[in-house]
Amino acid sequence: MTTLYLTQGIVGAGKSTWTREQCCRNPKVKMVSTDSLRRMLNGKYEYVEGLDDTINWGAVALANGLIAAGFDCIIDCCNLSVDRRTFWRTNIADADKYVAVVFPEKDKQWHIDRVMQSKKALGFDRKYWEDVYDLHVKQIEPIKGDEFEVVKYEMVQ
Repeated sequence: MTTLYLTQGIVGAGKSTWTREQCCRNPKVKMVSTDSLRRMLNGKYEYVEGLDDTINWGAVALANGLIAAGFDCIIDCCNLSVDRRTFWRTNIADADKYVAVVFPEKDKQWHIDRVMQSKKALGFDRKYWEDVYDLHVKQIEPIKGDEFEVVKYEMVQ
């Protein structure tokens, strides 16, 4: 039985930290990170608008390969909108179970401080991440009751 986990949360919520912890605890769990694919393609973390489709379809191919090989897979990205979550569920269709892992929003300062202390912030100033945070807050769409079999909430310190 395989499980596809989709993280949901704004920048700095702890999605990647939680995902890495799950992979370290359980060798059956693998991570597919759109941020990691951006770093791989660009040599650094950088958002390039024209690469979104390539990154998303690359992530789908990786996740489908992992699910087919019997691994559980965590899609580590914001997944703020219903459309975005539907994209993953529709295109990674062979998992036996679908779980949303929600990282509730805390105050803006907390999120930005976390990002600024992480490797992800390298090369970007605080203002950049504040703008990303503001954009994410506008894009959040709550998970609907019928989207997932299980919805769990995680809090990162």
